Amino acid sequence: MDKAKKTLITYLITIAVAAVLMIGVSALRGAFSVALTQKEAIQCACDAFFVVGMVYLCAGGVMWASRKGTFDGLGYSFSLLKQRYTKNKRNWQNEESFYDYKERKAEKKKEKRSNHLVIIGGIFVIVAAILLVVFYYA
Repeated sequence: MDKAKKTLITYLITIAVAAVLMIGVSALRGAFSVALTQKEAIQCACDAFFVVGMVYLCAGGVMWASRKGTFDGLGYSFSLLKQRYTKNKRNWQNEESFYDYKERKAEKKKEKRSNHLVIIGGIFVIVAAILLVVFYYA
């Protein structure tokens, strides 16, 4: 499968999941239970777009930060704790340094993209901002 087709499938799946999340947020806001005025419907749609957009933006940001090595220190700390307090106790002087740990992890990491989350999340937040303007001028 070529790269363009994989990218298209990734975006379509991301949008489908976002649509399901939007329906869930709208249902929680009561969009499907009572008759809404036009202003309330716009408010509900604005809320749904904003919540889903922010979830996607935050998830994409955390994935990007993780890829850049932000959480390597935490992983190293927890691996040391696990080694010290399990059956496989090792001499603490023979353990790898943080630098060696980062190098080993960098070799194993494969490049995962989270651009689609940031792009779709950004689009949803922009749509929410447009709906907010419509809400206030409607």
